[in-house]
Formats: sequence, structure tokens, C-alpha cells
Amino acid sequence: MTGRVSRWYKRDGYGYIEGNDKKSYYVHFSYISDDFLDFTFKKNLCIGETVRFIPAHNRFGDIAANVTAAV
Repeated sequence: MTGRVSRWYKRDGYGYIEGNDKKSYYVHFSYISDDFLDFTFKKNLCIGETVRFIPAHNRFGDIAANVTAAV
């Protein structure tokens, strides 16, 4: 599935992606591929960026797993 980063809290390493199904998915930096390493070698997303991910569900709700760059 693809979606856009709607919120990203760089300091805390988490945010939300709005999927193309209009649902909101929680994303933690540990769910992000190494494609998004920034110059400080931290995994980072930018608001508005289009990404590809696998929608999943855990005990806390909907999550975006295996987040990669959309091609």
C-alpha cells in the first residue's frame, strides 16, 4: 500500500501515515527501512513524503510496517 506521511515527530522517532485507503497508520522509526537514513544516520521521514508500507494491526491499532520509499 502507499500513503503520505501526515505527521512525523523527529525527536521522538514516530509519526503517522495516511494510507491511500484514508486510514491513519502509526509508524515508529524501527518500522522504517534503511532507505531513509539521514546524514546523522537516523531513520527520518518528512511530512508529505509518499511511502510504501505493509498495513498491519497490533494490540494498539493500525500500524505501517516495512516502510520504504515509493517508486
